[in-house]
Amino acid sequence: MAYSRRDYGLWLGASTADMLARSCQEVALPFVVFSLTASTASTGVVQTAGMIAFLRFALFGGVLVDRVDRRRP
Repeated sequence: MAYSRRDYGLWLGASTADMLARSCQEVALPFVVFSLTASTASTGVVQTAGMIAFLRFALFGGVLVDRVDRRRP
């Protein structure tokens, strides 16, 4: 069974830690920016810049992954 394999456990732990860290960053970053600048506009600009960067990389990354032959070893 997949749960008994060591590699699966390592992958599951790493994936869970990654998702938890990303979620904490999404919550903490606005608080840090606001505490440093005391400006809601700056907080919004930082969040918008992060989302634009994510969307650009996600779109181009998706196109790149679709062009790779998955059957090639």
